[in-house]
Amino acid sequence: MAKLLSKRFGCRGFQPNPVARSIVHRIVTLAQLTASWCNSQPWQVVITEGAGTERFRRALFDHATAQPVSAPAHFDFPGPQYSGAYLQRRREVGWQLYQSVGVARGDRAGAARQALENFRLFGAPHVAIISTDRDLGAYGAIDCGAYVSNFVWALPRSNRRHWRIILPACGNISTLGRTARSCAVFPSVTKMPAMRPINFGRGEQTRTRP
Repeated sequence: MAKLLSKRFGCRGFQPNPVARSIVHRIVTLAQLTASWCNSQPWQVVITEGAGTERFRRALFDHATAQPVSAPAHFDFPGPQYSGAYLQRRREVGWQLYQSVGVARGDRAGAARQALENFRLFGAPHVAIISTDRDLGAYGAIDCGAYVSNFVWALPRSNRRHWRIILPACGNISTLGRTARSCAVFPSVTKMPAMRPINFGRGEQTRTRP
């Protein structure tokens, strides 16, 4: 675990090579073992590849560029208010990431262009969108955070440069969620046949603990 944590990094440029479905299957199978409040397993998972990723990439980028620059970000929970040491850390890592892709400190136009690459998924060939039912509130969101953490650790090291993971918000009826499901290459199902690792919600691999 110490070795894994020490190798963690924020990626701003993904390799185009697709990940084999057998590896995707193993990743989501391991991530499904994540502990959750009352064993609710609230995460809903959509994974895209190939043409599905490209449709989602275009839809996300078109939506982002159609918004006014001053449009406020929307959060289902109160948005973060960074101050003090939190604000300092945010700024430091932000400029480190920009500088890693050739955007100099103070280059606002360059920073704006690079920020839009978020909506192009930084070129990743796959995207995993994790959401939860709105009614579960903070509990569902926290459980999804744990799921994402285990999803990332389950990625073989050689495949970590191929994934973009998005947490759209609570509520499976969001525009982002609808768009993602329309772009998924695997059908949205509750039970997992041979290779359909999408929508691992309630009822799959249910466990009880003493």
